[in-house]
Amino acid sequence: MLKPGTVIADRYGIVRLIGEGGMGVVYEARHTSIGRRVALKVVHKEYSSSAVAIERFQQEAKVAATIGHINICEVMDFGVTDDGLAYIVMEYLEGESLATILGRERKLPIDVAMSILMQIMDALEEVHAKGVLHRDLKPENVFITNVKGHGAVVKILDFGISKVMKPGSDSMRLTQTGAMVGTPYYMSPEHVRAKGDIDQRTDLYACGVILYEMVTGEVPFKGESYSQIIAAILEDPPPDPTRLTPGLSQAVVDFIQWGMQRNREKRPQSAAEYREKARLLAGTLSDLGPPLGKLPQFGRTKLDSLVISPDATEKRSGARRLLLIAGTIAAV
Repeated sequence: MLKPGTVIADRYGIVRLIGEGGMGVVYEARHTSIGRRVALKVVHKEYSSSAVAIERFQQEAKVAATIGHINICEVMDFGVTDDGLAYIVMEYLEGESLATILGRERKLPIDVAMSILMQIMDALEEVHAKGVLHRDLKPENVFITNVKGHGAVVKILDFGISKVMKPGSDSMRLTQTGAMVGTPYYMSPEHVRAKGDIDQRTDLYACGVILYEMVTGEVPFKGESYSQIIAAILEDPPPDPTRLTPGLSQAVVDFIQWGMQRNREKRPQSAAEYREKARLLAGTLSDLGPPLGKLPQFGRTKLDSLVISPDATEKRSGARRLLLIAGTIAAV
């Protein structure tokens, strides 16, 4: 761990530890010359000699830095210290991840869930247009913050295992032949089969799972082990969300299940299509189901109704965290 006061690359002074993940540690830091508050992500020492780890860090920096969008966390710098530690400098966000919010609230009002989904689609439309797949969308990588003039804004984080799509080349393949990259609960069937031709619809599938979880409080496909989760994804049909959230209209049920179809030809084909159908459905508020939220209108103001705790510590169940770690290990 880096101590407060440590200066990285002669310009980023460590203020405090924010959090720690499987491959890196995130600190609050300040630019020593201009005083800007930033988030500094530093690779763990044990991975400092790993070409794969360094490549993932550099990939995250390059992808996020080249896609300027309000719904994507801005990346401003990347480098390697004299003692071999790779780091990324990102915009400092105050707020909470969707994982933290769901850990506290369990499920969200339908209108809030749809608003979150549409902002994710805004980001993915831009990402996919540049030929990039995220490949690890999950509540932990969806962050909700407040932006002056915009209210509550959804930010997509962590492009560390993203992939550039170039039709006709091997660049569309996963990191290694037969390797699964991502978190198991949110993987599409073609992703868990490690097919080499995954496309933007694998990200949209993950969003379908996230939507189901926001509305019901649970992930749709579960198991006692990594292999059981994979088997459920490959074999089980999309579950009916009304078993956990009774009273949903058939239109909402169909929309939720649409995003999780095993056959990708039957899923949303683009982020724009997914967002547009979400917008049309959200416009018929009387058809959304039970009045779970008491909010004045649909849109970003729906998110503004959430109580966001700055710098909140994420709380997930031990079993779920263990499986996420297993998924991370499988991705390395």
